[in-house]
Amino acid sequence: MKVNWILATIGFCLLACYGSRVLAQQGYGDDADTFAVPKIWKEIPKNLRDENRVWQGVPSVEATSDNRVWVTWFSGGTMEPHADNVVLLATSANKGDDWSEPLFAVDPQDTTRASGPSLWYDPLKRLWILWHQSNIHVHDAHKKLVYEANGDEIRDCRGGVWCMISDNPEAGADASWSEPRRLCDGFCLNKPIVDSRGQWLFPVCVLRYNSRYPVDAKFLIGPNIFVSNDEGKTLSLLGHSKLDWKNSCWDEHNVVERSDGSLWLTARALYGFCEGFSTDGGKTWTDMKPSPTIKHTSSRFFMMKLQSGNLLLVKNGPVGADTGRNTITASLSKDDGKTWSESLVLDERKNVTYPNGAQGPDGTIYVVYDHGRHDEKEIVLARFTEEDLVAGEIVSPVGKTKIIVNQATGVL
Repeated sequence: MKVNWILATIGFCLLACYGSRVLAQQGYGDDADTFAVPKIWKEIPKNLRDENRVWQGVPSVEATSDNRVWVTWFSGGTMEPHADNVVLLATSANKGDDWSEPLFAVDPQDTTRASGPSLWYDPLKRLWILWHQSNIHVHDAHKKLVYEANGDEIRDCRGGVWCMISDNPEAGADASWSEPRRLCDGFCLNKPIVDSRGQWLFPVCVLRYNSRYPVDAKFLIGPNIFVSNDEGKTLSLLGHSKLDWKNSCWDEHNVVERSDGSLWLTARALYGFCEGFSTDGGKTWTDMKPSPTIKHTSSRFFMMKLQSGNLLLVKNGPVGADTGRNTITASLSKDDGKTWSESLVLDERKNVTYPNGAQGPDGTIYVVYDHGRHDEKEIVLARFTEEDLVAGEIVSPVGKTKIIVNQATGVL
C-alpha cells in the first residue's frame, strides 16, 4: 500500500510538471497581452520619480531641427528585466546643458514591460520614440517559471517594436505625440536609417532564447533588416544576416551605408563585435563574422554616418581593444571603416555602457550612455564636433563631457 501511494504521488507530480509545461506552451497562465496599448503617464507616478527609481540605463539621444536635444532611457522596478520596467523621455532646449524632468512614462500593464528605447529624427522632421514591449517571463498555470530541459529560460522572444511620433518636436515639453502603435515583432535598439535608394531601414532582431510564442525561424538567429517604403506606416522583412546560435546574444545591431552604396551591418555577439555586408540594398547579406580591426566586449556600441560622409564609432575602449564595460571613446573613419582616428575619450570611468549618438543640424555630435546602472544611476551626455574627433581631444568651444542628463537616487 505504501509503495503504491509513493508511486502514485510520483506519477501525479510528473503529470503536474508535464501539464504545467503544456499549459504554458499553449498560452495559459498569468502572462499579459503584449499587444495591449501601454499606459502613457503624462504625470510621472510617485514610484517612477527620480527620488524613487533604484536603477536606470540603456539610453538613446536625438537632436531636432532647432538644436533641441532629446534623451530616452528605461527604468522602473528593481532591476532589468522586471514587470514594472517603463520608458522615460526628457529634453533640453540648450544643447544639453540643462534638462527637463521626465516628460512622460510608457508603462505597459500587468506582466508586460517596456525596454530598449530608441530615438530617431526622420527626413520628414518627425521625432520617433521606439521601444521593445514584451512579457517579463513565461509562467505556467501555477505561476511557476518555465524552463527548457537544458535549464534555459523560455522567454517572450517575439516581443514587439512599438512607437510614438511627434510632428512638432520643436515644441519641447508641449510637443504632441501620436498614439502608441505596434510596428512588427522583435526588438529595435538602434536607429533606423534612410539609404540612397530611399529605403527606410530598421535594424530589428528577435532574441535568441527559447521563445514563448511562435516566431518565424528565419527571425531567430542573427540581425534582421526591416524596410518601410511608405514613410514608416508599415514595415516588412527585407533581409537577414546569419549569426550562429552559439554566438548570438542580443544583436543590438547598427546599419550604415558606405560611399559605394553597400550596407555595413555591425552587431554584438558573445565574442564581441561582428559584421556583415550587403550589396543589393539589404536583400541578401554575408554571414556575420568577427571584425578583423574592431574589437569589443559583449555589449552595445554605436555607429553612424555623419553629415560629412565620415563614420563615427562609439564603444568601450580603443577601436582595436576589448576593455570590458569601461571607458567610452569616439573614433572617426574617413575611408568607410578601413582605418580609424585615435580615439577621443569621452569618459574614462568604469561601468560606463550602452552608448548611442546623434548629430544636430549644426554638426554638433551628441553621445549618451549610462554610468553605474544600479549604483550611480546616471544618464550621461557628451557633446563634441568632428574637429574634436580629428584632434583626439576637446578643442571646440561647444565640446563638453560628463553632462548629467538624469540621476535617480532611490534605494532598495
